[in-house]
Amino acid sequence: MQEQPQAPLQAHSAPAATRRYRLAGTERLLVRHGAIPGFMGAMTMPYDAGKHEDLQKVAAGDEIETDVVVNATGTYLENIKVTGHTK
Repeated sequence: MQEQPQAPLQAHSAPAATRRYRLAGTERLLVRHGAIPGFMGAMTMPYDAGKHEDLQKVAAGDEIETDVVVNATGTYLENIKVTGHTK
């Protein structure tokens, strides 16, 4: 009688533990824009939002109009208005 090969032992790994990490940061929008006359050419770049409330109305892919504020501490967006929603 021939011996049946035994199945190799399988290591049972414990499920990966869920991990959570605290994050603090600045809310930003990645904006692909045309040229801003007197300031910069067309490009895609991240901008800080001046107010958290402005971000509540914007979804990824939306078209926006906004004021770009430039001062000694940096550049950020104010008065963000959605002019077209994603499809």
